[in-house]
Amino acid sequence: NGELYGFRQLRKELSAKYSFKSESDCEIILPLYREYGLEMFKKLDAEFAMIIYDGQTKQLIAARDPIGIRPLYYGHYSDGSVIFASEAKNLVGLCGDIMPFPPGH
Repeated sequence: NGELYGFRQLRKELSAKYSFKSESDCEIILPLYREYGLEMFKKLDAEFAMIIYDGQTKQLIAARDPIGIRPLYYGHYSDGSVIFASEAKNLVGLCGDIMPFPPGH
């Protein structure tokens, strides 16, 4: 969920190695992650809330823009696994405590 400002320049930099199929700003997210890992967030001028699952490292990466313009909430199932949603109401009845994911993380 979000908007990436100036994504065309990042897309141009990535296009030597990646081919893109649309004009969507979100299409550059995974190539950015593959190239820069968590450092990719320093390159973004954006408002966003996102979840990336890295199948190679088996890590789940949750991130929000530094100001927190786009919402992201989370909670835990009874088995301890984490659940995310862009609206708190979507977590009601699925987990006990519903918490906002902190901006800039």
